[in-house]
Amino acid sequence: MNEAERCDRISLMHAGKVLASGTPQELVEKRGAASLEEAFIAYLQEAAGQSNEAEAPPVIHDTTHAPRQGFSLRRLFSYSRREALELRRDPVRSTLALMGTVILMLIMGYGISMDVENLRFAVLDRDQTVSSQAWTLNLSGSRYFIEQPPLTSYDELDRRMRAGDITVAIEIPPNFGRDIARGTPVELGVWIDGAMPSRAETVKGYVQAMHQSWLQDVASRQSTPASQSGLMNIETRYRYNPDVKSLPAIVPAVIPLLLMMIPSMLSALSVVREKELGSIINLYVTPTTRSEFLLGKQLPYIALGMLNFFLLCGLSVFVFGVPHKGSFLTLTLAALLYIIIATGMGLLISTFMKSQIAAIFGTAIITLIPATQFSGMIDPVASLEGPGRWIGEVYPTSHFLTIARGTFSKALDLTDLWQLFIPVADSHPAGDGLKYPAAEKTGGMMRHLRNIFNLGIKELRSLLGDKAMLTLIVFSFTVSVYSSATVTPGSLNLAPIAIADMDQSQLSNRIVNSFYRPWFLPPEMITADEMDAGLDAGRYTFAINIPPNFQRDVLAGRQPDIQVNVDATRMSQAFTGNGYIQNIINGEVNSFVARYRDNSEPLVSLETRMRFNPNLDPAWFGGVMAIINNITMLAIVLTGSALIREREHGTVEHLLVMPITPFEIMMAKVWSMGLVVLVVSGLSLVLMVKGVLGVPIEGSIPLFMLGVALSLFATTSIGIFMGTIARSMPQLGLLVILVLLPLQMLSGGSTPRESMPQMVQDIMLTMPTTHFVSLAQAILYRGAGFEIVWPQFLTLMAIGGAFFTIALLRFRKTIGTMA
Repeated sequence: MNEAERCDRISLMHAGKVLASGTPQELVEKRGAASLEEAFIAYLQEAAGQSNEAEAPPVIHDTTHAPRQGFSLRRLFSYSRREALELRRDPVRSTLALMGTVILMLIMGYGISMDVENLRFAVLDRDQTVSSQAWTLNLSGSRYFIEQPPLTSYDELDRRMRAGDITVAIEIPPNFGRDIARGTPVELGVWIDGAMPSRAETVKGYVQAMHQSWLQDVASRQSTPASQSGLMNIETRYRYNPDVKSLPAIVPAVIPLLLMMIPSMLSALSVVREKELGSIINLYVTPTTRSEFLLGKQLPYIALGMLNFFLLCGLSVFVFGVPHKGSFLTLTLAALLYIIIATGMGLLISTFMKSQIAAIFGTAIITLIPATQFSGMIDPVASLEGPGRWIGEVYPTSHFLTIARGTFSKALDLTDLWQLFIPVADSHPAGDGLKYPAAEKTGGMMRHLRNIFNLGIKELRSLLGDKAMLTLIVFSFTVSVYSSATVTPGSLNLAPIAIADMDQSQLSNRIVNSFYRPWFLPPEMITADEMDAGLDAGRYTFAINIPPNFQRDVLAGRQPDIQVNVDATRMSQAFTGNGYIQNIINGEVNSFVARYRDNSEPLVSLETRMRFNPNLDPAWFGGVMAIINNITMLAIVLTGSALIREREHGTVEHLLVMPITPFEIMMAKVWSMGLVVLVVSGLSLVLMVKGVLGVPIEGSIPLFMLGVALSLFATTSIGIFMGTIARSMPQLGLLVILVLLPLQMLSGGSTPRESMPQMVQDIMLTMPTTHFVSLAQAILYRGAGFEIVWPQFLTLMAIGGAFFTIALLRFRKTIGTMA
């Protein structure tokens, strides 16, 4: 009232109505009051007296609880319409959901290659004769090998293999040509880079095949070629993928991966976003049931997932040229059921997460790791052991992958695949488990450093308050690393095989009993008529047909044909397993026939040695690569989501009015989140990889951690840049998938870079993960020192500086619009 008395003219209001207006003195005199306050009270009493004249009788409220209403499709579709409207009003999210899958399909379809080609080799030729040059030309003439400058010493051989310049090194001993001419047995030395066990096994098979070809060529020029002729012919039939190319095998396998990751992340974020922002509280006062809420949330993402499915199928057929030979209706029905499961899995994840950052990271771990490692995308489920085998048997991606490959490559329909629909349907997570959550400076260089430090401490405290996120971080660097190292085979392991023995002789029985663990599962004895059905259903990768009278024809020198059928859609085992089978059959036949006639040993033999991983132990490779992949994923997710969280919670407005610069805000997020990743990755390397798994680390761990720090400088900057592009957590989640999958799959950790198209190799050279993977493998696997890996360090510094500068410029430009 003291302020009102100083005004020239005022109005007194009550319940939205003007009671009186005029100068303060006029209002006081009109009411005959002593002060303006008493006048205002009199006006209020007068207004209240008029309203009380028509006072209604008191209403007696019914305090009994209303009966629980039943399931309502109307309420369900109202939530679906609301969720669809949110998607429609967020065109960036819907565009990323659709175009993201298209982009990822193009990148992964052309980029992921199981073809082991363009292998660099060098020869240490101590003979320098026509014979030694002929053996070298036999190898260099293959499309699989590229000859490099010759070696001059063992020291050079060691240095170039540690640097990764060559994959294979051949030593031809002195007097090689003279000993061959005299018929003296000769031994060639072969060194193979065993850092990536699966590739090393394939390379070994290639070298042995090329050597066998050279031996046959030499034998054909001998004076008595009959003595060198083969005892039989092994005919290999690569089924469903005759050229054994990656596209027909990889493209149908990428569809289940993308249909699992994107719909599940979108559905998980749709619920967690409401929990984190508090809008889910509105659900408390509505008659909506849990099922109506969850199904209403799920339906729009099922529709979006089906649209993605049709886009991916169109790309597969019309862009990649992979024909769809089977029933498209069967594949569509399976895709619908699979997407329902994927979105349901996202809703299930949302019940355990309270923050969107935890939902993004948790969904990425729970969907990406099982889908790529345990579902048959690379290695068949039958080849897995322990928990990985159990996960592969129950995870829906395993069964949908078999359906996709069956309809694309094997011309199958519902009558052939109906049994696979049952485990897919059984995988649907219970969706009624949603739990309603409770409502929850000075100037100078020292000033800049203090601001960066304090803001970083704020980020660390925020992360420490998210228990679910901390649990996921610990899981990804312990259980995930252990499972990647122990349950995923690095080479041929427990390959399913079937044999149709039409001979039932002593020799055929020896062949049957020569296939055993750990390379093969015990052979399944079948008839010739059952072979096609078993290969179609994916029950085994190899099927051998031993013809009638096989033993008699071998002893009679008639060279009978034995047929090996290979499911070439399983490329990780096709080449390597076929080489093992041929060696086993040849060895058994030669051993059996040696009792009846003299067979000389091969004139030239190979002594193969695996460098850096003598026994090709997959744990040596899988554990370290799991840490490398998790470093990249965690760095991007933590920094990007930290920025989006500031925007969605409105705390960015507080930052704008504080005496801090965008550089300080960005550096605080980089150092704090980078420190978390640096600490957990170092502990995981020492405690899990070196301690629990017992993997010998060849090189310097401090040197590797320095490389981790440089890589984190680049990847956290990428996360900040993505945080400035996305305007919400769902958009960031889709961007993470769009960026993370290529970074992990095309950087040389999953498949060799030399097998990728040249354009993909050139593009990936601009990414920090490519150089980080190269650096990590050289240090940890090959024991390389700084004198070898300094180019990778220098490149990481340059790429990190470029990404940091771009992210900082973008952050400065957009920070004002984030409030």
